[in-house]
Amino acid sequence: MSHDQDRPSTQHSGFRATACKRQMYEQGKKGHRKTSRNTKLVTFINKHLLTTYFKYKPKARIELEQRGFTDLDNFADLGKVFIVYGMERLLQVMPRDLPGRLPFLYIYAGVLLSKYRRTRNVQALNQGIMLAQEVVWDERDHPRRPRRFNYPRPNRPLSLLGQFFLETYRQTGRMEDLNQAISLAENALAATPGNDPRRAVQLHNLGIYLVERYWRVGRISDLEQGIIMAQEAVEASTQDIARRARLLDTLSGYLIERHKQSGKISDLEQGIIMAREALETTTWDDPHRAARLHSLGGYLVKKHGLTDRIEDLEQGIRLTQKALTATPRSVPCRQEWLCDLGSYLVRRSKRTGRLEDLEQGLALIQEALDAIPVDHPDQAVALYHLGKCLVQRSRRTGRLEDLEQGLATVREVLDATPVDHPSRAGALHGFSSCLVARYKRTGMIKDLEQGIALAQKALTATPRDDPR
Repeated sequence: MSHDQDRPSTQHSGFRATACKRQMYEQGKKGHRKTSRNTKLVTFINKHLLTTYFKYKPKARIELEQRGFTDLDNFADLGKVFIVYGMERLLQVMPRDLPGRLPFLYIYAGVLLSKYRRTRNVQALNQGIMLAQEVVWDERDHPRRPRRFNYPRPNRPLSLLGQFFLETYRQTGRMEDLNQAISLAENALAATPGNDPRRAVQLHNLGIYLVERYWRVGRISDLEQGIIMAQEAVEASTQDIARRARLLDTLSGYLIERHKQSGKISDLEQGIIMAREALETTTWDDPHRAARLHSLGGYLVKKHGLTDRIEDLEQGIRLTQKALTATPRSVPCRQEWLCDLGSYLVRRSKRTGRLEDLEQGLALIQEALDAIPVDHPDQAVALYHLGKCLVQRSRRTGRLEDLEQGLATVREVLDATPVDHPSRAGALHGFSSCLVARYKRTGMIKDLEQGIALAQKALTATPRDDPR
């Protein structure tokens, strides 16, 4: 039986892992600015938008020249023009029939999407989606029919609007927004030629949306289709090493999730291969490196639970320690990783009998628990691990107070877990094992009977197709 049965599952773990990687990226992205890939689009706007705009608003040209932009005829510095003059101000006075308006809206919508992801400003999200819809759909002539573009290519506005609908879904929880994002991503992919360098991105986006729907409704076909999209994205990405590493990392996560559902060790092994390749192609200064170290370490520990190979456990611990070393204390996911490392050390203590691993694991879990805010979802997981560690130490040292404190801690987690929560079965099983441990120590038959009853409830609450 897998050791993962003792750990309560966390709802929507895919969301939490993604959020954690975002946190790591925000901490390390300084010095990793992307170079613009819209050179042709900027040139297009230079020639069509500003030239015509200055004809409509000659005072705007005078104002910009007074601010030091004396090379406007050569369109030398469009980015600084937008920063100084303001994209919003340009949009407010721009005639709807101005040539170049749609490409401008496309760029501005992308800026607003980046702003929302950075600040969670809902106003930026709402404004951006309106602009992206105007770019994609011509409501006056052909409602809900995609426009025809010379530049940018039609797949890019479709893809951008799909990203807006995904963010809207994540903000509101409306399924129609997620379904719309999937439909737009499918159209964007269909409009992308097979030799287009961005085809891998379109495949990747569609896979993300499908797996997002899998998290919501539990339809395994969405996960299967998401894996296919991710595999095709990896195959289509050969030139951009950083992108390929990101795609491999995503694919490994999908394969591990399928392993959780099916119990097939082949999915776990393939996921480890993908995660290892992603890590090997990640540079030392990449802000995603710590998250990939942590992910691969967790997968190896999971494999140890199935195969009992001590090498996998040892390597998983080393990788998690490296991930923590590379993670600033200000990153919220650090507490989760401390708890993970603590549980891995406790597992090694069970395997090798080393008491120092148990003590160190207990200290790390306590450190994580002290840093987790009250009512945070991770608090229940840390409390659960703390309780199990105390019971384990009681078995090793014979201290009854550890057993009682561990039992009370696990009971606290069980009492705080709703009856219909996915973690309920794991909490029932954990409390049952603690009661049985106390029965073995004290001989109280009541503990054994209650432990059996709780184990039966845990079994009833576990779906038949759950590999646990």
